[in-house]
Amino acid sequence: GNSALRCVAISGCFSYVHASSVAAYRPADPLVPVDESWPTEGIPSAYYSRQKVAVERMLDGLEAQHPEVRFARLRPGLIFQRSNASQVRRFFGGPFIPGSLLRPALIPFVPQMSGLAGQVLHADDVADLYRRVALDDRARGAYNAATNPPLDGEALAHLLHARPIGVAPRVARAFVGATWKARLQPVSPDWLDIARGVP
Repeated sequence: GNSALRCVAISGCFSYVHASSVAAYRPADPLVPVDESWPTEGIPSAYYSRQKVAVERMLDGLEAQHPEVRFARLRPGLIFQRSNASQVRRFFGGPFIPGSLLRPALIPFVPQMSGLAGQVLHADDVADLYRRVALDDRARGAYNAATNPPLDGEALAHLLHARPIGVAPRVARAFVGATWKARLQPVSPDWLDIARGVP
C-alpha cells in the first residue's frame, strides 16, 4: 500500500512499474473502446476495484511529489494461460465443479447479458509488456493492456460451439450472491459488477 510506495520514492529507485487493472476505470459500455484518459473512479460496489483506484490515487500523489522517479502503470484485462487453468476453474467455479465437466464439448450454453464482455490476454504477452515497460526509460504513465475484439457471451458461445442464453443481470447477480453466501462457489457478486462495468 502507501508505505510500500513511499519506500520506492525515498529509496533512490528510478522507476516503478505498477500492476493496476481495467477494474480501476469508471463503468462504460464494454464494447466501446476507451483510452488511458478514461476516469479511474472504479466500480463502487466492488472491493477489488476500489482497492485499485486507491492505489492509483497514491501513485498520482507520489508522481507529483517525485518527478525524478519514472512511474508506469499497466491496466490489463483478464489474464490466462493453459498452465493455470485448474487454478482459474477453482477461483471462478469453486472446488465442487470437476474440471472434466468444463470441457467445451460438455458446455451446451453460455450466459449472455447486457454489459458482460471482457478482453482476455495471455500471461506470456502480459509478462513481455511488463518487461518492455520496465526496460524502456521513456515508458511512463498509464497503459491499457487489452486485445480486440472483446469477448461477450455470443463470441464465447461461438468459440465453444455452444448456444448463448439471455440472462437478466439482476437474476444473475442474485444467483451469484446466493450461491456465494451458501459457499457453493467462491465468487462474490461484486465480481459480476466488475465484469459488467469495466470498459
